[in-house]
Parts: sequence; C-alpha cells; structure tokens
Amino acid sequence: MDDDPAELAGFGPIPAESARRIATGGTWRRLLTDRANGTVVEASTTRHDPGAMVTETLLARHPVCAWPGCNRTSRECDRDHGTPFARSGETSLAGLAPFCEYHHVVKDTPDWGWSTTNHPDGSVTLTAPTGHRYTTVPPARGPVARQPPPAPVPPDNPPPF
Repeated sequence: MDDDPAELAGFGPIPAESARRIATGGTWRRLLTDRANGTVVEASTTRHDPGAMVTETLLARHPVCAWPGCNRTSRECDRDHGTPFARSGETSLAGLAPFCEYHHVVKDTPDWGWSTTNHPDGSVTLTAPTGHRYTTVPPARGPVARQPPPAPVPPDNPPPF
C-alpha cells in the first residue's frame, strides 16, 4: 500500500513493487507492531511448544539466531524458553528467543556456564562464563511513528544586546 520495502521470509528486504507481485493472490497474515518503537506485540500460550501465532510472531520479531554474531535464519532455529518451561509453565513471545541448534546446546549445557535473560522488548542478554554480557536487539519490524523534535529550551539569562 506504500513504497516502503517489504520483508520476504528467509530472504530479507525486497522492493515494494516485487512484494506486491508476490502478494497478489497470496494468503495474508496481519502482524501488529508498536507504532512508537516497531516492537512486535505479545502473544502467549500455556503449551510447551509455541503455537503457530506465537511461532510466526517470534520469527517475525527475530529474523536470525539470538546469539551475538550468528546469522542463521530464525526459521532454522529452535524456539527456546529463556526461563525453562518446567519452571514458568508459560510459553510467551517475551520468554522465547530463536537459537540455532549449536548455540542452544552451548547455552543450555550447565557445565559451560552461559546464562540468558530475555527482556520484554525482545532483546536477549547472554552472560558468558567470564561474566561478560552480550545483548542482541531484534530490529524494528514495522513503521515507527516519527516523534516531533523537542521544543528549544530558552536560556535562563538571555545575553544583553
């Protein structure tokens, strides 16, 4: 409906004209984002395995593995609970992150000493055995409302002229 680029799952951004050609006659799914910051909205379930809506929303939010520097597409990743399901009893968008199989094993092997913290905005902080912290932030996925610039603040004492 506009000329902004679209995202083709598993490929990346494509021109609006190409997206319109692909979308003609296709099945549409609505994706809601926060207009202020582009964050994908929440979805949750009480099942261990995320349903289609939670999975698709997670994949839309995180295009690649949440491990810093890994670029494996999220469709090829495990949907991983930041807090183990056995402890939380909930599968929610905020509690999930995609990790490729290799990084999932590294993260979940206690003897290797890694830990993760999932944040409500979708970012994930990994803490290494050394104590170093690495945070990955998913990209904004929707249009972000432009905020008007702040009004200039007049000086306390204007210079005498």
